[in-house]
Amino acid sequence: MSPHVYLLGLMFADKVFSIDSLTPERLYKLEIRSGCNQLVVPIKDEAADLWVFRRYEQIATKREMSNDQLPYATIKTHLKDIGHIAGFREVLKPYSFRYGTGNAFDRSLDVSSNMRNGIMNHSNDKVFKDHYFSRTISLDVQAVVRSTQPQRDLIQAACSMSRSIDPNRPRYLTSEQKQSIAKDPEIQKMEKRLKQNSMNIQEYEKCKRDIRNKKQRMRYQILRQSRRDYEKTQPEKDIQQQLLGKGFEEKMETVPKESQRTQGHERLILAATSPPESSVAAEMTRKVEAINAVKDYCSFEEGEMPRRRAEDPCANYKPQETDDTRKKAIEEAKDVFFKENRPKICFICLGNEGLVLEKRLYCFASPGDLSKHFKRHLMQFNESKGEECRLCKVHLSNSLHMRRHAFEQHGTVSNNFR
Repeated sequence: MSPHVYLLGLMFADKVFSIDSLTPERLYKLEIRSGCNQLVVPIKDEAADLWVFRRYEQIATKREMSNDQLPYATIKTHLKDIGHIAGFREVLKPYSFRYGTGNAFDRSLDVSSNMRNGIMNHSNDKVFKDHYFSRTISLDVQAVVRSTQPQRDLIQAACSMSRSIDPNRPRYLTSEQKQSIAKDPEIQKMEKRLKQNSMNIQEYEKCKRDIRNKKQRMRYQILRQSRRDYEKTQPEKDIQQQLLGKGFEEKMETVPKESQRTQGHERLILAATSPPESSVAAEMTRKVEAINAVKDYCSFEEGEMPRRRAEDPCANYKPQETDDTRKKAIEEAKDVFFKENRPKICFICLGNEGLVLEKRLYCFASPGDLSKHFKRHLMQFNESKGEECRLCKVHLSNSLHMRRHAFEQHGTVSNNFR
């Protein structure tokens, strides 16, 4: 799918176009006026300098997109995780895309050095040669010397970063490795000192920070060594398995199963991976569906569910397969606030349509656990603008109002109301 499809999806989600009635379906039906060669689709003045990737602001009842740029460190961390999930040996980072693009321009016969410098915003060729030029020989040297047809596809595959993909490459520490960190003598010594309560606040916080940093460094070092050991031992295992006439070991599951995906996530995957159509009309329909899938998915909040307990606490409120049964499950969950004095479902999460269904219907193990969860919503209350209870359609002017409403209407107890 073309990158502009994702960009258009984000633009429609942010409502940046000055014509509010413009939709993806109508966009592809627009025509250019006779005598003109283009039709500019105007955007709002306030959206002209809007960052594509931005931070979100967490308030008590929902998440809102801010106008602040997403920090480079955050993007770098996410790309690193994506690289690990994909199975790359090298670390994937934003610079990898710029580095690869620059070398692709340099190898292309259609791009001159001046054009490359203009695209890369380099002042001269020296910048590219010193910082971007790949030291990997991406040329079929034997074919050049022997005056034969070069095997360009083979050489490109051999020099590609994707050559190192291995979905079984270690991504997490094992239980034994985690225990080795906890049993480290230096860590135990620092934790023992922390429990003695013989430090002031500054020393206490510094000791906690040192322990956290020490554990983080150890986790990084152990995981890096595990990946190095894997690079040595796994090829030997694969070869031995084949010499013995056995097949490869079953690969690890690196992507969520269909049952673990949300409806919006599944729709986005299907739209993004759909094959090109043979006719122009069908291809436009395919792109429109992909744009709408991206736009609609922007309203979902991603994140992990709370840790599961031995007994599934939300067995009666599991996600269903159809829209009708989903609505029915939500309505049944709303009835809990009328039938039980101390419900175990968060009324804020239940009313948040941006959350996945499983999060909205999540049932805590006890009312006390729900109270702890509710306190986190209170800490994020927007005192300047207030909040809204989406179930009752009631404006909550301050956090005290929210506590009272939670106790009187939804049976959720906080410290101030018992």
